[in-house]
Amino acid sequence: MHRQTEAWLEPVWEALERGDAEGALRRLAEAKRMARDDPDKLLAVAAVYADLGHLDEARGLLDAVLARRPGDPEAHLLLAEVYLELGDTDAALELLMPLLDERPEDVRVLVDLADLYAAEGLYEVAISYLEKARRHHPDPLLFARHLAQLYDEVGEEEKALALLESLVGTPYEDAALHIELAARYARRGAWERAARHYEEALARDPARVDARFGLARLKARMGQREEAKELLEAVRRDDPDYIPAYTALADLHLAEGELEAAIERLEQAWEMDKGDEAVAQKLAWACLEAGHVDRAAAVFEEMVGGEEDLDEPWQALREAIAQARAGTKTKG
Repeated sequence: MHRQTEAWLEPVWEALERGDAEGALRRLAEAKRMARDDPDKLLAVAAVYADLGHLDEARGLLDAVLARRPGDPEAHLLLAEVYLELGDTDAALELLMPLLDERPEDVRVLVDLADLYAAEGLYEVAISYLEKARRHHPDPLLFARHLAQLYDEVGEEEKALALLESLVGTPYEDAALHIELAARYARRGAWERAARHYEEALARDPARVDARFGLARLKARMGQREEAKELLEAVRRDDPDYIPAYTALADLHLAEGELEAAIERLEQAWEMDKGDEAVAQKLAWACLEAGHVDRAAAVFEEMVGGEEDLDEPWQALREAIAQARAGTKTKG
C-alpha cells in the first residue's frame, strides 16, 4: 500500500485503522475536494483510492493529473499499476516501457513489469525483472517470497527453497515462512525437517491452526499416531469448524480399527458440510464395516436419492449396501 504521509490525509488512515471503511471513503472524498486544484494532492488521493480498490476513481483522478501535467512519471507509474489491477496489461505495458527507458534501475517499475509478465504467464521474463529489482534494492530479501513463487512456476524448486531458507534468521522470518518451508519439505519426504518447521511456526504463533494440523499429518505419516491424535484434538478444540481435523482423526481411528470413534468424527464432519461427497462416502463405508447398514443407506439416500446414473464410487456403495442388506436377511 502506497501510504501517503501528508497530515491532511491522516483522517483517512485513522478511519481505516478503526475499521471504518465508509468513514474513510467520506474523508477521502473530502480530501479529493480539497485537492482539486493541486495535482500533487490529486496524485496522493488517487494512490489511496487505488490502494482501497476503487480503481475507476483512481484512474479518473490520474487522467486529471496528466491533463495538467502531461508526462508526469509518478502519475504514469500509478496509472500503469491501476491498469495492471484492472487486467489491462497492454495499457500498463505502454506506460511502463517508456518509464523503464528513463529509469532502468527504478525498483517499482521493475517489480510492476515482473507482475505484468507473470500475469501473462511469461514467468522467465518476470523472473528477469524481479531479479534485477532485487539487485537495485537496498534490501534484496524483500522480494524473496515473490521470486520464490515465480521460480516454482518454472520448476526451479531448489532455487525457490534456497530463497525461502535465506529468510530464516532475518526480520522476514515469521510463522508463515516456517509453514511454507514445512510444506515444501513434506512434499519432498523430509518429514523430520518439515516437522521442525511446523514446530517453529507454532512457537512463533501458537494460534496457527494450519501449522498444528500440518504437524499432526506429519506425525501420522511418521507412525506417531497418538501424538497426531492429540494435535488434531487440539485443532478441533481451537477451531471447532475446521473440518479437515475431523476427517484426519477419522482416518487415524480407522487405521487402528476404532470404527465407532471414526464414525463419530465423520458424522460431525458431514454435519458441517452435507455437500461433501468424499466425507459422506467414507462415513457410509465405515457404517457398513461396523454393521450399521441402515445408517449407511440413509447417508446414501440423502446424498444421491433415487438417481440411477451414478458415478463409480456411489455405484459401488449402492451395491455394497444391497449386498449387506441381503446378507442380513439371509442371516435372519
